[in-house]
Amino acid sequence: MDVGADPPLYLHAPGVVVKAEAPEGVDDLSRSAARARRASESTAALRRIVTCEAGRLGEPISLHLFASADNTLVPRFFALYPEPLAEGADALAQPDWGRSCCPHCGQHHRECAFAFPPWGLLAMFVAKARSDGLRGVIVVPFVPSDPAWPTLAAASRTSVAGQRDPCVIVPNSPEYAREGDDLGGAQRLAVMAVDFSRWSRRSFAGVAALCGRQRELRATQPLRGSRDAEDRRRIEMGLLRLGRPNNGSKRPRAGQDW
Repeated sequence: MDVGADPPLYLHAPGVVVKAEAPEGVDDLSRSAARARRASESTAALRRIVTCEAGRLGEPISLHLFASADNTLVPRFFALYPEPLAEGADALAQPDWGRSCCPHCGQHHRECAFAFPPWGLLAMFVAKARSDGLRGVIVVPFVPSDPAWPTLAAASRTSVAGQRDPCVIVPNSPEYAREGDDLGGAQRLAVMAVDFSRWSRRSFAGVAALCGRQRELRATQPLRGSRDAEDRRRIEMGLLRLGRPNNGSKRPRAGQDW
């Protein structure tokens, strides 16, 4: 959060910053403290909504996509760039969002993921979610006119009484914004429990029941498959070729040209 910005900014949700006017007639220290408190409260409220929506699926969040160590909801997360605690880098490059092999019990478990994908990656996110049979909770800008919205609505398991769209809309949600809060034109967000299993060709019939440790931090797995070993061998050979002079030519001495 940039408490020194003008107009001030507060964290609307992990990774999203919006403008909000601070009250007049207070000193800078009080304004900064109020903004910091509002950021903490809004993020905590959003987490409560996400936890509630995960309850519709009957399981807690086990994996956070598009996260970092600073904002992840659970110990397991995929970061944008390699991080020491990240299970992997680049969520879109990961092999499977729908299930994973638990190193603690050796069985495959169904994932219940949380995702707040960048707006520019929404179309690719939906395509991979359909392919992998993603199940979990997502937060996206509330834009029903977006081409991806019909698919998101069809995958949604969220239902709010008296509301046409199948999502919890924040900051309209009373859990998110207290009455009288000035949200300064904040972008409305849609929170929904989703299940993309119907579009996936993958079968989840053989996944084991949760062992209770599916949320715990996992070490990054080394390359072990036969294709991985072949790739490693080709990379090593390529590096060796780069380090050798071509056609038996000698390397130049110091001060000489090639």
